Amino acid sequence: MNNIIKTDFETIKEHRGEIRKIAKGVDVLNITSKKGSRRADHFHKFSSHLCKLLFGKMLYFERPANSQIKPIKLEINPGDYFYSKNMVEHSMIFLENSNDIYKCS
Repeated sequence: MNNIIKTDFETIKEHRGEIRKIAKGVDVLNITSKKGSRRADHFHKFSSHLCKLLFGKMLYFERPANSQIKPIKLEINPGDYFYSKNMVEHSMIFLENSNDIYKCS
């Protein structure tokens, strides 16, 4: 049995870094982000994300969707996992060049 997973799938490159699909048929992303960039600023009605920061550092913000309350702020460091639930607004500001893995469900 061959356990090698082909990883040369779609890559989106833009000014903040890259988003690369790393598994076919499964929503798993490898995202690189440049220092000072901001990502997310949205929420998902039904899906969620389990993420792990591989290297770098970021601030992660979240609050209930469509809420006006002040978001919770967390500092995420290499090796930290974080989970974005459905119906939760989330945003990330990268304090260093960073790389993380996302499993979407």
